[in-house]
Amino acid sequence: MNSNLQEFTGLKDLKEGFLSGTIFNNIVDEYKEFDYTLVGNQELLNLQAISFVILDLNLFLDNQSDDKEVLKLINEYVNKYKKLKMQYENKYGPLTVTGDNLGDNYFKWVHSPWPWENKGQ
Repeated sequence: MNSNLQEFTGLKDLKEGFLSGTIFNNIVDEYKEFDYTLVGNQELLNLQAISFVILDLNLFLDNQSDDKEVLKLINEYVNKYKKLKMQYENKYGPLTVTGDNLGDNYFKWVHSPWPWENKGQ
């Protein structure tokens, strides 16, 4: 193992990790402040936070791909993301042109409210 790599010591909670710019307890100091209340749709914000966690865990695994605990965590978050994304898209419509509920009508998403227009109705 590379001696320059930091050891995995666990994760911050979802909101704290999203706000601080890293999900890891011991990696990188906080570098920004984000006002969570500016986003009106909590469901969309949760999807963004979980997506962030998946990316952060993936970056960790780029250097330490044999860490079984982090592999388990990334799989859990990916499954959670897929479930919440499906619920969100069923309620508000597709998030992207590749949304799961578009079927053959790829331009359906253009006529739905944009994700940031949904204020958690």
